[in-house]
Amino acid sequence: MGQILTAENIPSAIRASASSITLAATNLGRPTRLTVGGQQYALPSGLTLSSATTGFNGLDTGGLTANTLYHLYAVLSSGVVGLIASLAGPTAGPAGFTSAYKFLGRFRTDSGAANINTVAMDASVQPQGAGAGPPVNFTPSWSTSVAGATRNGAFYHRVGSSMRIQALLVAPTTWTGNALTLNLPSGFTVDTTTLSDGAERTVLGDATFSDDSAGVGVQRFYSGSVLYSVTTNVRIAGDAARNDVWNVAGSFPVAFQGAADSISVDFTIPIAEWAGLYT
Repeated sequence: MGQILTAENIPSAIRASASSITLAATNLGRPTRLTVGGQQYALPSGLTLSSATTGFNGLDTGGLTANTLYHLYAVLSSGVVGLIASLAGPTAGPAGFTSAYKFLGRFRTDSGAANINTVAMDASVQPQGAGAGPPVNFTPSWSTSVAGATRNGAFYHRVGSSMRIQALLVAPTTWTGNALTLNLPSGFTVDTTTLSDGAERTVLGDATFSDDSAGVGVQRFYSGSVLYSVTTNVRIAGDAARNDVWNVAGSFPVAFQGAADSISVDFTIPIAEWAGLYT
């Protein structure tokens, strides 16, 4: 008889230092459980990846380089679960472990040094092990530099003690400067105690900028990140010093130019008012 797999319970991988990542042995008060190669494992202890190591619990090959995107995996070695970071994406898998691996997320090294930055967990594995509430519609409040919009809608739902938010902003009449922020729904604040880094580099989710090339019907799409800003809002893209959060040559597109230009975001953030209530 084959193994009966229960629900996975996977915590966020945490940047422990400039050269290491940890995955806790418990999540939401229960053992971490993840499935690798068709077999499910409950971690007896936490895992640590060191960028100074090559192979199991390190890099699959080579060493870290600055301003480079890496993929994080759970892998098996003699029936033991460990971590691997690799330049190879989920389709190829990490070198030496392509027969049994689980994609967990991504991180980018700092632009000026080969230091690990915050890990962004893949949407398929974060958050896990907690029930979700029904979707709630709300009118999103963007930064004061944005005025007017043909469409401006959003909804959130509870996932454990966190909130998943999906929002869309289409063709405002003005957008001044690079910075763009989105306020949380009224009455909620960020639980900073569970963020991997309380500074403005904690990656919470994804953003997409759609540019219709000045209204001529030629759509171009740029991918970016949603980052923690303060306890009441998040930042999409960045200020003049953080243009590189958008995957676009040169600086961030500073203004909507056509009737179909838009920003869409999808991110999950821990909520202080829900802490400890929904585990």
